[in-house]
Amino acid sequence: MSVQAGVWNFDGRPVDRRVLGKVAAETVRYGPDGEQIYISDSIGILYRPLYTTPESCFERQPLVFSNERVLTWDGRLDNREELISRLGQPLSLSSTDVEIVATAYERWHSGCLAYLLGDWALAIWSPKERELLLARDYVGSRPLFHYLRAGQLSWSSHLEALLQLNGDLSLCEEFIAGYLTFQPDAHLTPFRGIEAVPPGGFVQITSGRISHQKYWDFSGNRGEDYKTDAEYEEQFRTLFAQAVRRRLRSSTPILAELSGGLDSSAVVCMADSLCAENAGYIKSVDTFSFFDLAEPDEEDVLFFPIVEQFRGKAGYRAELKATGDSFTLTPTNFSAVPGSGVRPELSAAKMNVVNHGGYRVILSGNGGDQLLGEGLDPRIMLADSLVRLRFREFGKRLIDLSLATRRPAIQLALDGVVHALPTSLRELGCKTTMPWINTAFARKYRVEARLLAGALGPWNWLPSAREKVQMLSRLRGERTHTPPSSVEVRYPFLDRQLFEFVLAVPVSQLFRHGQRRSLARRALSGVVPKEVLSRHTKSGTGRCTILTISKHWEEIVSVVDSSFGAEVGILNKNGLIDAMCSLRKGRVPDRIGQFLRALSFEFWLRDMASRRVVSIGND
Repeated sequence: MSVQAGVWNFDGRPVDRRVLGKVAAETVRYGPDGEQIYISDSIGILYRPLYTTPESCFERQPLVFSNERVLTWDGRLDNREELISRLGQPLSLSSTDVEIVATAYERWHSGCLAYLLGDWALAIWSPKERELLLARDYVGSRPLFHYLRAGQLSWSSHLEALLQLNGDLSLCEEFIAGYLTFQPDAHLTPFRGIEAVPPGGFVQITSGRISHQKYWDFSGNRGEDYKTDAEYEEQFRTLFAQAVRRRLRSSTPILAELSGGLDSSAVVCMADSLCAENAGYIKSVDTFSFFDLAEPDEEDVLFFPIVEQFRGKAGYRAELKATGDSFTLTPTNFSAVPGSGVRPELSAAKMNVVNHGGYRVILSGNGGDQLLGEGLDPRIMLADSLVRLRFREFGKRLIDLSLATRRPAIQLALDGVVHALPTSLRELGCKTTMPWINTAFARKYRVEARLLAGALGPWNWLPSAREKVQMLSRLRGERTHTPPSSVEVRYPFLDRQLFEFVLAVPVSQLFRHGQRRSLARRALSGVVPKEVLSRHTKSGTGRCTILTISKHWEEIVSVVDSSFGAEVGILNKNGLIDAMCSLRKGRVPDRIGQFLRALSFEFWLRDMASRRVVSIGND
């Protein structure tokens, strides 16, 4: 992604060009295609581009347009032709994305944001109004952070850059609570005072005063009621094809991740179909797959070759030898957000392919799991029937679910009743499942309640609607806090129009007869190999995780024994050590994902303290 950043001194002091130069030096690898800086008295704006579309190399940013406004845009505009047609002169099909956005803002002001489809983040400075607007797309595919303090606002698409300008910060415990469970809220960062622009919204700053507004949000209402399954399937297939086509607009070769699972295989196979019809911007897509034969749960190696054979083209393959670690203990590079990171040997293998092939765009199936209902709790459907007082429907669903899951109907019925209750009542029954988290911290930030299904949204929404808004919230947090990449990663399943459609369909289209992702499996018949469509397993990295902990046992125990996380009242070191001992003996603790997050947070916190980025003493 391209780099955008800026500094605004409210008291009128001139901006020091060296400040922006420091940000530029930190982000060269992310914006390798030049550097432009705009400075006008008390405001300075930096832009470093990464060209990935045919039109982007003609962009000149920061762009000065009507009334001396200044625009920076990091993104890909997917509905270019539609907007050009609506806006008319002086736009043409050769206009750049940033020119189209500038014209849309000139015509509709902040109202234009709802019309911008694609992956994007932008900043608009209006000198006459002395106003700055920061905005992001609906799901937050491109990050944008801001830090407001006395006398100054700084913003950047890279959190690391803001930290270089503002050290000795305090931890945001609300963010940490989110990180230790599933995903933190998308508007938060690990640091108090530094926030992300909310996805689907914009921030307006005027002389130190800041306001937040939304231009898109999930309403909770179901809106797609077709008469037949075939109509749902046709609409899904149409919108998915459109989503992939939009992400084939590239001026460089495209690499696609291919695991052999439904999501990545669907992206690759649909891209092939579009390229064969000359409906894409490129002639073909290459693939990258990896496997580890030492993992007992390794099954990807059985499926991605099927996709390669189906498309008649072999891809890049990386065999991991289980000699490396499954996660990074001590960060080698500065990371502004906690996380175990990508398996180092996998990251190295992928970057070798990227550099060798000159790829700047990667297609990813991420987001498909969440959108298509892989993690959907089918008991939500029972709760929906109860809330609607549709007892006959409840009985039928109960019998079907009991047969599909082989669980007692009475237990499922009770679970359905519980899921129908308001979140506040369900919280009362929460039990401690993460002993490595400090009890007082867990209680203060409702840590256990964050693990409940369908815990977000108004109490009067259907349980399935609350589940959808929670899924969207977690996706937004994931996208916001994904570490920056030197290539542009595109996610077809996060296309806004596809996303809106799937959010609006009945849950019974996503889960039926014990089959998850039912709609996608039916709609993609003939597009994706039948072996992949019928696959219900995933490869794991459990063995490598256990080996990593055993290999570094003494180091990890030493760190946990003097835990910084325990010192600040977030972690419980005894609970951490107990879970480690269980894992070393081959007994995987409950909430293994959350346990690994706690461990990664401890190492990250020590790294932040050593760099003097955060203060871990008493506030």
